[in-house]
Amino acid sequence: MQPARLDLRVDKGATFRAVLRIMQPSLIYKAITAIAATAPVRLTVAHELPTDWPVWVEQAQQLQALNRAPLRTTPHMASVIDASTLEINTINAAGTNAKGGQLVYQAPLDLTGATAVLQLLDDGADAGTLPVTVNAGGWVDVDLAAAETAALGWAARDYVLDITLASGEVLRAFAGTVTVELAGASAGQVCSGYAVIGGDRGPAGPTITSATVNESGHLIITLENGTEIDAGFIGGGGTGGGVWGAIAGDITAQLDLIERLGLKVDQASYDAFVIGVNSALASRYTKTESDARYDAAGSASGAVIGHKAEADPHTQYLNEERADALYVGLEVGKVLSSNDYTNVDKAKLGDLENFDPSGISAELETKVDKVTGKQLSTNDFSDSLRDKLAGLESSHYRGTFLTLAAVESGITDAVAGDYADVDGGVGIDVVRYIWDDDDSQWTPQTGEVAPVTAAQVKTLYESNPDTNAYGDAEKSKLTGVADNATANQTDAYLLNRANHTGTQSIASVAGLSTQLAGKVDDGDARLSDARDWTATEISQPEAETGEATTARKWSSLRVRQAIAAWWEGVSTVFGRSLVAAADAETGRTALELGSAATADIGEAESDIPDNARLAALTGPASVVTESGVTLTATSANAGNYTRFTNASAKTYSFDSAESYTVGAEYHGRNAGAGALTITEAGSFVINPPAGGTLAVAEGGSFTLKIVGAAEADLIGSVVAA
Repeated sequence: MQPARLDLRVDKGATFRAVLRIMQPSLIYKAITAIAATAPVRLTVAHELPTDWPVWVEQAQQLQALNRAPLRTTPHMASVIDASTLEINTINAAGTNAKGGQLVYQAPLDLTGATAVLQLLDDGADAGTLPVTVNAGGWVDVDLAAAETAALGWAARDYVLDITLASGEVLRAFAGTVTVELAGASAGQVCSGYAVIGGDRGPAGPTITSATVNESGHLIITLENGTEIDAGFIGGGGTGGGVWGAIAGDITAQLDLIERLGLKVDQASYDAFVIGVNSALASRYTKTESDARYDAAGSASGAVIGHKAEADPHTQYLNEERADALYVGLEVGKVLSSNDYTNVDKAKLGDLENFDPSGISAELETKVDKVTGKQLSTNDFSDSLRDKLAGLESSHYRGTFLTLAAVESGITDAVAGDYADVDGGVGIDVVRYIWDDDDSQWTPQTGEVAPVTAAQVKTLYESNPDTNAYGDAEKSKLTGVADNATANQTDAYLLNRANHTGTQSIASVAGLSTQLAGKVDDGDARLSDARDWTATEISQPEAETGEATTARKWSSLRVRQAIAAWWEGVSTVFGRSLVAAADAETGRTALELGSAATADIGEAESDIPDNARLAALTGPASVVTESGVTLTATSANAGNYTRFTNASAKTYSFDSAESYTVGAEYHGRNAGAGALTITEAGSFVINPPAGGTLAVAEGGSFTLKIVGAAEADLIGSVVAA
């Protein structure tokens, strides 16, 4: 394995401690059950860590600073408070409502029975050790007292930390440099690091079959595929001092030699490198060529002096003389403009009369300030109109989102009554979330609520006070009224006939004479009740078919015949028999219903469904707060969302003596600190979820569905069995 690189800094004369953690490569995941709104943040999680440890956090909600991707980002350093609590000092969660998430870390390596040596090296040679302590929980401490650091007589040493496990396996965990700073430090130095042990090994390298020294004193390595590598000059050999000879034994056993050979390259690679360098230098000046470009003294001073002596060697550059001719001097309080301001312009401005801004200032006092994004309206928008608009139901709908996380991050100003829909796409049902202002969170709406049609919305809106129907007829009528038509008089004055004098000619009313010419006088004999209509009476076939277009006289008989014929044509035998039923029993028989279909439910108050039961069937769930410690459910609680807020233990009882409607639902949440228990009274039976109990933990929500006269199914966040 590759050891972790960690440099250690020691202040001479001060206490020093390094905590070197040894980790396994696999990741451990632990569910976070609570995130405290504190500074620093504290996590409730069964972590199983032996001491302070590097950790990551994923998928925590409403506290993004806490989330860090495992292995790809720097971990948090978590402090162990107790077996179920960790603290992260760098994260502030005060004022947040963070929750959820996973704690991720690399498990400590079991160092039970292990030993360790921190070996100091001076240019590769052993130079002593530093004292270490192995902790079975997975870390190694390096501790030096102030007197020990004061006695260190060197400035820097390389080091390696080797750990021998109980199995005998030796692991090189850390490597780096120990630096000793000058004396005078007033406080101890604490270093911290970690190394990951294990993982997959790389492919094996080629096998060395032989190693010899040639006549030039170079070490020649022969690989199993026949390739020869010149490892460089090592002395001896040839005519310079005798042949060094072949290495005896297996070359793979010469560990120090193999380590040195790993730093060498084969001859072919070296030759290619030399050729590449020569090619790159081909276009460069040689030293001789460069020297020829300078004066005899080996510098460019002579050329520079001659160049400066020229009158004006660079006319393309600005000198002091040209600058004075082209530019004006800087004056305090004046700036240059991108426009040319000439003497003519200056004279023109000088001819203008002095400007008196007092008149404009007076006019501006009567104006309102302009606000970006807003404009004036010809209508007065009052506070009452604003409050009415704010109270409309549509103002609480916040839109449709793909996920609950998108709702939480996208809506940061939710208020009581707000709601939003989450639609994950094709094949996924839409879930409606309602803003719970007491708990500052989005809560899913439970139960089935029929969608409201446009016609129902219109009817519900117009049923409110001061929201009468406003149709096309009213709009047309208002359009025809001139502006300020009654602005000068009150309604009472205009409606008083005594305030209207004079007469108006019929001819002055357009079209009135023409319309009156076609009317009969109110004394015309043709209007008498005693006078019979002289037109021909309609025949029975014409009345029954209803297709004649010629005007005819009608009698009550013909009217009845026409209605009977129409009814015979549009109805069925079943419909006619139902209408013709002599009594309720005959009607029930036609509809194939039992006798209960038309039973008299009585006039007593208990016989009639109350408002609470009707609301449970037709409207959204009502939110009810229960501050007591006991509550017995009745039909009045059906459909309600009951929030139990008492901090003590609480019970929500269902009694077989009560009358419950099959299919009704009872929703709730344990919003108090104490436990909430759903209890059975009498012969009532409650079926808990699989693996669960009838106890609802703090913060848990539930729904109880009535499935029989004295039986219900419990759904929700309950305590495990």
